[in-house]
Amino acid sequence: MVASFFWATSLRRTIRLFTILSLLGMTLLPSSLPSRAAKPSQLADGLSIPPRLPTSSSYPATPFHYSSLGAFTAPSGTTTFDTTNLTCGGAGAAQDISGLAVCVFDSLTIPAGSTVWGTGSRPLGILVRGSTVISGTLSSEAGVETTGAGGGSSPSGSYSAGGGGGFGGKGGNGGQGVYNWLICPSPAGTPGTGGVVYGDLNSAITGGSSGGSELSTPGGTGGGALFLYSGGSLTISSSGVVKANGRSGGSTGMPGGGSGGGITLVSEVFTNSGTIQANGANGASSPFSFCLGGGGGGGGGRILISSPSILQFGTCSASGGQGGDSSTDGQPGNSGQVTSDYSGSLYRITSLHLSKTLQFNGPAQPLHYSVAASNTGPGHAPSTHLTDYLPPELSGVTWTCSAISATCPAPGGSGNLNLTLSLPPSSVMTFTITATLSTITPTLVNIARIDPAWNVWDASLSDNTAEARLSLLFLPTVKR
Repeated sequence: MVASFFWATSLRRTIRLFTILSLLGMTLLPSSLPSRAAKPSQLADGLSIPPRLPTSSSYPATPFHYSSLGAFTAPSGTTTFDTTNLTCGGAGAAQDISGLAVCVFDSLTIPAGSTVWGTGSRPLGILVRGSTVISGTLSSEAGVETTGAGGGSSPSGSYSAGGGGGFGGKGGNGGQGVYNWLICPSPAGTPGTGGVVYGDLNSAITGGSSGGSELSTPGGTGGGALFLYSGGSLTISSSGVVKANGRSGGSTGMPGGGSGGGITLVSEVFTNSGTIQANGANGASSPFSFCLGGGGGGGGGRILISSPSILQFGTCSASGGQGGDSSTDGQPGNSGQVTSDYSGSLYRITSLHLSKTLQFNGPAQPLHYSVAASNTGPGHAPSTHLTDYLPPELSGVTWTCSAISATCPAPGGSGNLNLTLSLPPSSVMTFTITATLSTITPTLVNIARIDPAWNVWDASLSDNTAEARLSLLFLPTVKR
């Protein structure tokens, strides 16, 4: 019995010994496998930008998500981009992306003497894969009449005027009519009030609002909503104009003026030697100034320029319109907002990639992972999050970092990778991880992941995770 016990114990020890020794014959499966799933924080179709909650049309995805109409040079005269019927002039059809009419081009040129006029029921989005040059006019002035939060109100009763539309600035109140038993025998009504400030171009592509009507005369329409992204440079020459101004109301009554619209311009390099306007329209005036109040001026709109390289800001105006001239003048609209974002943080287009390889020479030798994060552009990818949580079977984990056209967050460290990277175009950052296999396991799986910042659009999400799998295949051998 005792001999049998020692023989069985010796056999079990021998099997364990051969098992460990047989690990020297382990096989290594391919180390880089495709991503298993897209990240839930960024939708693959790119129709919204979490965590933003748009109040109008959300920002579209990159121009590489949609088919391009090719290079577009506007002809002489006026070319209409109709957002209702989804046409991009003679270039082809626009695409309806979450309520935004989107025209996608490889490059865009508007020569002097040419006008691209956006009109219709949807905001206009123009996505350009390359560069944009505007020497003529890009206009989105014919906005949709809005009676929502920014619409000026209409007067009650006789002689008084409508209020101006609001957006970036509050619309002006309409003027009070005058009561005179001989000349103006009807009691004057209550004038319309100016529309309120609303919206945020950092959150949504939004246009202006109309002024208040007066009797049967409609108020002026607000300026439209225009979003222009240029993957390369965006240049507005000295003769170039980009505008989304409000319009004045009809000429037979005393309505308020429309507010300025919304213009969002995003590019990697921005130069403006021309003019950008989102001005409110004037309120209506009357030659019969002894009775009637003047219309309220429209509030100024909003202009947002987002680029990490703003070489020249140029002339930008979002002024309020003047109040109508009458016996009691309408109030002017307040100025709107002109905002510059030199970080270019609003909207970036990149193409991030992640790869992972594994070198393993046996259980007695260190194990080496190589994790490479790269950005092929065209945009910069700041605040990119890299995570690599190593399996618990590994111990003594250390890592070093090397970079091409980028700066490592640290030269090295220990433990898991949980880092924030800044990856310019054409950059690569490589992390070499060294560890020891301290616990034997049939299969060792390690997955690394890279996540762009919330306002960075990755052209493809399929290569943002990388997997290395080590399979330990063996058959124990027992000698008797």
